[in-house]
Amino acid sequence: MQTLLNQLDWVGQDLDRLVDKTRTDIATLMGWLIELELMGLVMQRGGLYMRCRP
Repeated sequence: MQTLLNQLDWVGQDLDRLVDKTRTDIATLMGWLIELELMGLVMQRGGLYMRCRP
């Protein structure tokens, strides 16, 4: 999950790009994204996932 967080920026990336960057299957990636969203570290806007600003 830390690998995914390190790949995210404040501009946003779609799922396909994140799958390529993390070399993780989509099910695992979605689980990580949901967990990070619940922790308040990631948000999703318009199909793009990005870090939350502190």
